[in-house]
Amino acid sequence: MHKSRWMITGIALLLASPLLLATGQKGSHRTDANGFPPRLSALDANKDGKLSAAEISAAENDRIARLDANGDGEVTAEEFKAQREARRLERQQKMMARLDTNGDGMVSTDEVKARGHERMMRLDTNGDGEISAEELKAQRHRMHGGKRGGQRRHGRPDDTPPAGIGG
Repeated sequence: MHKSRWMITGIALLLASPLLLATGQKGSHRTDANGFPPRLSALDANKDGKLSAAEISAAENDRIARLDANGDGEVTAEEFKAQREARRLERQQKMMARLDTNGDGMVSTDEVKARGHERMMRLDTNGDGEISAEELKAQRHRMHGGKRGGQRRHGRPDDTPPAGIGG
């Protein structure tokens, strides 16, 4: 019994962690009018722009109920793993559906190349067939609202294009 209480407490903390991470994101392109990301906005049952303890508790109870496959009121490690695996398979199926443009159940190299070409065309804003450092910088600015720090994930300064791209 103590094991399941700790597990439920841990799951509750995992559910609450997005609330802590979401603070200070108001104005982001992925938030609602109240500054909530979509997943948290859905928790605001009475749509008053605030998340009450009761709303958070209800969301935690719903999440636990979904995890508790056998309905015994306890979430086991196996039930948690099964839910995680189901989400992973769902993501794979969605990705396959996006990439398999001809619907034959397989992703060909041509389909992968076409997807890469579409991405390039979106980055090539001036239509010259090349992606410049300025175009990359503008894309980063659009994606991050200009709030990104001076270093990229791979340690390059913001104004330095990846090797082989730009002018």
